[in-house]
Amino acid sequence: MEKRNLLSFTSLSEFGKSANHLLTYWSGDKIQTSAMLEGKLTHKLILEEDKVEESFVIYKDRRQGGKWEEFKEKHKDKDIVNEKEYYSCVNLSESAKKDPLFSEMLLKATQVEKHVAWEREGVKFHGYIDGIGEEESFYFDVKTCQDSGEKFQRDLRYNDMPMQAAMYLDWAGDLTKPFYFVAIEKKAPFNVQVYQVGQDLIQKGYNKYTRLIKEYKEWDGSPRSYSDKIITVNLNNNG
Repeated sequence: MEKRNLLSFTSLSEFGKSANHLLTYWSGDKIQTSAMLEGKLTHKLILEEDKVEESFVIYKDRRQGGKWEEFKEKHKDKDIVNEKEYYSCVNLSESAKKDPLFSEMLLKATQVEKHVAWEREGVKFHGYIDGIGEEESFYFDVKTCQDSGEKFQRDLRYNDMPMQAAMYLDWAGDLTKPFYFVAIEKKAPFNVQVYQVGQDLIQKGYNKYTRLIKEYKEWDGSPRSYSDKIITVNLNNNG
C-alpha cells in the first residue's frame, strides 16, 4: 500500500501508535463498533439534526435472514441502527442540548461540521471541526464518553485530544484561540462538561503533531510494529 499525501487527525493518531495501525486504518479493516456508530449518530443529532435521515436508517427486526440482507442492500449508503440505539442517542442529544454552557456555545456557533483543509511541512491534512464560533472566535469538538468528570480530564491530558486541538488551530492560523472539548456521558444522567484546552496542552499537542509529521515523511510505507528492538521494562519505566 502506497503512502498518502492527505492525512487527518485520526490517521496521524493511528500512525502515532504504529505504522501498522495506520495501514490497518487505510485498508478499512477496522470494524465500526456500536459505540462508534452511536457516537456518529449523537454528533449528527446535536449538530445537524435536519440531516439525520440522509445518513442513518432504523431497522426494527432481527438482523438475520433474507429480509435483513435485502434491507442492507437497499440502504448500503447509510448507517443502520436499531430502535434502542436510535432512541438512546436521541435522549442523550436532547439532554446535552439542555446544558446551559453547551447550549450557549451552540447558539454562538456559526458553522458546524466544517470541513477544513491545510498543509504543514509539505503534508496535506483535512478534517471536520464540530463547531466554530462567530468570526472564528472559538472552536469546539464533541466527545461522548462514559465519564465526563475526572476520567475525561485524565484522557484529555494524556491521549491525543491536545494534538487534535492543535491541528485545527493550526488550520485557523492561531494556536492561542480558545478550543473546547464538550464531554457528554452516554448514559443517564448524561452529564455534560465543557473543557477548554490549556496553552500548555496545546503546545504539547502541537509538538507531537510536528514530530509525527517528521516521522511520517521519513517512513518508507512498509509495515512496522512498535519497535524492531527488545524493550526492557523496569519498575521506574526508564528502560
